[in-house]
Formats: sequence, structure tokens, C-alpha cells
Amino acid sequence: MVKFMRKFLLVIFLLLPLALPAHVGNPDVYYDGYAGPYHLLVTLRPPLVVPGVAQIEIRSAANDVDEIKILPLRVIGPGAKMAPLPDTAQHSATDPQLYTGSLWIMVRGSWKVQIQV
Repeated sequence: MVKFMRKFLLVIFLLLPLALPAHVGNPDVYYDGYAGPYHLLVTLRPPLVVPGVAQIEIRSAANDVDEIKILPLRVIGPGAKMAPLPDTAQHSATDPQLYTGSLWIMVRGSWKVQIQV
């Protein structure tokens, strides 16, 4: 019986990684939180190569959002202190709570996205 249990546990141990898929290898960034009083669900798809264009989708839980502006910022260095003007995210014609936009990422390194609602 002990020999059978050891084989059974070994098989379970070897199959366990196949049964538990993870978020490994997916470069997308997700945010579920607030920008002021507005609850946002954000998906950011970074560019495959740099320089490149990152795609961002923002879904607002509220219906009363008029405009969303997005701004890519460097975390450290001179780009962190000298921010450009933000881009306006495009409002979806079919979904009143969905906004999309594109952000140019010109240099490799750590970045953050500032969202203004």
C-alpha cells in the first residue's frame, strides 16, 4: 500500500504543473483600481520591440467619464521629470465605458503610465 501511495503521489506531483497554468511569459500589465473617484480596469500591452507602440485599453465602471488622458513616463532619469503632454484616449463608438490608446515607448527601461480621468 505504501508503494502504491508513493507512485500515486509521484504521478500527481509530475502532473500538477500541467494542471495549473500561470501568467508566466505574458508581458501584458493589468490594473484594477481607482483614478480619483473613478474605478478603472486597465490593460497595457507593451511593444514587442523598443522603440515601439504600447496599446492600452481602459474600461471605466462609471458612465459619466468625459475624457481620459494617458501619459507614458520614465520611472527614473531625466524623462521622469520632463513629461510631455498627455495623449487623449479614443472613446469607443460601440461601448460607452471603453477607451483605447497608443503610447510610444522610445527607450528601454522602467516605465509607468499616468492616467487622468
